[in-house]
Amino acid sequence: MQNLNYSFIFCTFLIVYFILMDIKLYINVQKLNTTQENSFLVKEIMSNHFNQYIHTFIYKLLFYPLVLNFSWMTSNFISFMAILSALIGSILIASDNLTKYGVLLFEFSNFLNSFIQKRLPNQIDQLNLVNFIIISSSLFIIISIYIKYRLSSKLTRSMKIKLFSFTLRLVISKYLWQYYSQNLSNFFQVLDLKKLNELKSMKSFFILWLWRFGNASTLLEHISIVLYFNLLWKYIFRTDLIGWIYLFNLTMLSQLYLFYLINYF
Repeated sequence: MQNLNYSFIFCTFLIVYFILMDIKLYINVQKLNTTQENSFLVKEIMSNHFNQYIHTFIYKLLFYPLVLNFSWMTSNFISFMAILSALIGSILIASDNLTKYGVLLFEFSNFLNSFIQKRLPNQIDQLNLVNFIIISSSLFIIISIYIKYRLSSKLTRSMKIKLFSFTLRLVISKYLWQYYSQNLSNFFQVLDLKKLNELKSMKSFFILWLWRFGNASTLLEHISIVLYFNLLWKYIFRTDLIGWIYLFNLTMLSQLYLFYLINYF
């Protein structure tokens, strides 16, 4: 019971922290002018809260000095460590007694993935690399979950269907997020006054912000959390339908918004 109370307090603190940081981000957007560099701003608004406000903070505090001082910390090396961490973490997750350690290691893989995006934010090869890491990590953890419950004879037909549905949604959301983040970033990369006012509008911020909950990185963070607290199947069963509805409506809204921007500006 005490552990649950601590977990509730920690989660409440995170939610409050994320809300305050989102408010700060919106205020920063309102301060933009046409001469400022804004090539990463759209993706920052669309990125999940953990990447934006926790991983980035750790990166700036601890890892950025290492990158400056050690030339061997290349994106290829970090990507190898990210995949290795995800693989080992997934193996531990498949074990009954080491699941929580596996989750922590898998979360470290998520951090390294965001680290690569911070290091090389504009390179096409980097985008392919990040995609490979996310998809590989996703497959690792899904397979480990399957093995974990298959070996214990607890994996029913409905659980298999839900697990497949979740995996499919995770992969589709990854490519949809990349498609819309890239196109919207390109549109707002060079700002005139008209585009600037549009980017500052509550409507634009809200549509971009909704992708914080609809991308693959967010789903991987959710899986890490529910695995740690042993709430995996409750999460997968209760979010399956609403997750697809959310992704479908968000895709339609984003497509209409992109169509509006292309034709109106």
